[in-house]
Amino acid sequence: MQTTSLSAFWPDLPWPIYEASDYLVAIHGPKSGTDYDYSDREGTTQFDLLVDMHVEDMREALQRFWQKGQLPPATDITVDEAKAAYQACIDWIDAHGHCFISNGPFYMDIYDPANMYCVLKAFRDPTYPFEPEVWTERLTLARSVIDSVDIPASVKVGDDIPVKVKVTNKIEYPDAREEPAEVAYVDVYLKDASDNVLYSGKAALKTAGNFEITIPGSKTANLSAGAYTVEVKAAYKEGGYPDLRKTQVILSQVTEESPTPTPAVTTAAPTEAPEEGMSTTTIVGIVVVIIIIVALVYFFTKKK
Repeated sequence: MQTTSLSAFWPDLPWPIYEASDYLVAIHGPKSGTDYDYSDREGTTQFDLLVDMHVEDMREALQRFWQKGQLPPATDITVDEAKAAYQACIDWIDAHGHCFISNGPFYMDIYDPANMYCVLKAFRDPTYPFEPEVWTERLTLARSVIDSVDIPASVKVGDDIPVKVKVTNKIEYPDAREEPAEVAYVDVYLKDASDNVLYSGKAALKTAGNFEITIPGSKTANLSAGAYTVEVKAAYKEGGYPDLRKTQVILSQVTEESPTPTPAVTTAAPTEAPEEGMSTTTIVGIVVVIIIIVALVYFFTKKK
């Protein structure tokens, strides 16, 4: 289908002009008898839609086609339709003196090569439904540009990810200017390392140039900790070519806080108060003295 559309024939000239010029090249000029060719071949005259003699031969060929009611091959038209087309070309030649009948916005009204003079006029169709301003309004050439994307550097798994985007619209036609975007299509995606889309949504306009969206925590709750990409696209028209910005966000695991241990209360054991009377040191001293006395008594008794 695409190949067919590219090969579709959209003629630069009305079909009767092609029909008559083919006749001049294949046969000869019906009025002048000239042998024509589309190229500058030796022994022939290269056909030209603007040369007077060629134009006269073209008119004569068209007149003969009209009289015969000739139908060109491979066309689905009636004889009356064909004769009307021939007559329209004859009338053009009579009015303008040449065969260059264009299908564009301008036409050659006067061609005077002797004086190097030519007049082009705009084709004004009174049935044309549009005013001149309509196309400058409809054919605005503009693009949306992302100035910045503001997201947290890291969030915990299960937390929301707020996304704030600043967008400027750059108008190039009809007036070159830049302005904070009030009209733009801002799409936000959360992607993993394999470029799989985990979430997508459209950011909403908050103020001129500022768009916001929140990636809900329910979309991050089941994700593993690690690096993810927030991808933002902004286009002036829906489906238009977007500006693209990618920003990384880190998801971290939620760490459960351990309860603070209650310090143990240690009660000191009561110290027994020493008994009243002699101290242990005194008692030991007395015992030592007694032992010494007993030893001396035994020694002297043994000596006698």
